[in-house]
Amino acid sequence: MDCPHANLLLIFYRPDRPSDLSAEDAAALQTHLAGCPACAAKLAKQTAEDRFLSAAVRNVPVPSGLADRLKQQAQSQLKWAWRRTAMKYALAASLLVAGYVGYVAATRPSLDVGQLADAQDTLWQSPDRTATAWLTANGLTNALPEDFDLNLVTFTGRSGLQGVPTLAMRLDAPGRNHAWVYFLRPGDFNHSKAETGQYTSNVGVKVYRDLPNGWTAVVLYTGNSLNTFLRPPGSTI
Repeated sequence: MDCPHANLLLIFYRPDRPSDLSAEDAAALQTHLAGCPACAAKLAKQTAEDRFLSAAVRNVPVPSGLADRLKQQAQSQLKWAWRRTAMKYALAASLLVAGYVGYVAATRPSLDVGQLADAQDTLWQSPDRTATAWLTANGLTNALPEDFDLNLVTFTGRSGLQGVPTLAMRLDAPGRNHAWVYFLRPGDFNHSKAETGQYTSNVGVKVYRDLPNGWTAVVLYTGNSLNTFLRPPGSTI
């Protein structure tokens, strides 16, 4: 190896730390330096300059408060990054909620008030026939516990009985008295402790067990007697 070649390799060679030279080039350079005082002196000068610059950099005074300012700046940038991330997630969540609300609005059944009005009008005009048809459709024809006057029926359908949707029929008699007839399927309630009686001064209860097809009927009525809601003797549907 000659001196020009050695001077070129010295640019990448530092004896006190790993170099970018291959093992073969490093070995050849070290052999040349051992026999060439000029190149060895150049390496010594280069090493001294590196150490001087390194010491000078380490001894540069740091401005007062610089570390705190850098820390605050880093924290501020970190908070902003978190804020942007949170905003992205919030936007995504709002879009999901909006999409779900739109889906529910598009798929839930529409309220047909015209149909409701027609059904109620039919019930008011022909309560006896409407009630009879409803009882037949639900298999309750033989489960009617009393000979109720079906002309007094103002509601047929499902009504909540202690939170459970239950087949029910309402009758309204003159004088603001009314009665609810609830039809319970086997297993709907544990009604072993339910008994007939006048539970308040204005509300009476009658319980009818062992009706056809296993039905149980519970009648709640206002007034002094259930007779107000029964069909007059000798009348027919």
